[in-house]
Amino acid sequence: MAEDPRPITDLLRRLGQGDREGLDELVGLLYTTLRRMCRSHLAKLPTESLTPTALLHELYLDLADRFPDLANRQKFFAYAHKAIAHLAVSSLRKEKAKKRGGDLRQVSLEGVEIADLREGPEIVMVLEVLARVEEQDPELAEIVKLRVFDGLSERATAEEVGISRKRVQKQWAAARSLLAHLLGAERRTKDGAL
Repeated sequence: MAEDPRPITDLLRRLGQGDREGLDELVGLLYTTLRRMCRSHLAKLPTESLTPTALLHELYLDLADRFPDLANRQKFFAYAHKAIAHLAVSSLRKEKAKKRGGDLRQVSLEGVEIADLREGPEIVMVLEVLARVEEQDPELAEIVKLRVFDGLSERATAEEVGISRKRVQKQWAAARSLLAHLLGAERRTKDGAL
C-alpha cells in the first residue's frame, strides 16, 4: 500500500512558512528514509568519523536554518539528496584537511568507468564536477546521481525522473562523456597544466 502523500505535502508547506514544529514532524515522519539516504551516501565515502545519524542531524540543521520552500515530495527529496551529498563531502574535506594537509590523490580516467568513481577519495572531484553540471542541466545531473550514487537501473531512473527509458539511455551516454571530459579538465587544472 502506497504512503499517503498529503501529510508530507502539508508539512512541506508548513516548512516553507518557517514552522519549526512542521519541520520536526516532517523529519520524524521521514526519519528512516532520510537516514537510509545518509547511510547510502556515506557508504561511498572514505570516512570513519561521520555516521548516518550525525549526517541526518546536519541535514536537519540545514533545513532549520533555511526553511526552504519545497512544494512537493519530489522537490523535498531532491533537496535532501543534494544537501546530504554536500554535507557529506564538506565533512570529508574537513576530515582530510586535518590529516597532513588533506592529501587527496588525483585520478586518471583512462580505463576507469564513471561508476567506479563513486568510492574513494576521487568522489570529491566527481561531486564538484557534478555540481557544475547541475547548474547547466539539472535533469542530466539527477540521472547521474541516481545511476552512479543510488545504483538505480535505467528503468528505475526513468520512473524516478519521470522520463522515458530511451531518454535516460541517451542522457546517460551524454553524461558519461561530459563527466569524463570535465573530470579530465579538473585533473589538469589541479595538476597545474591549464
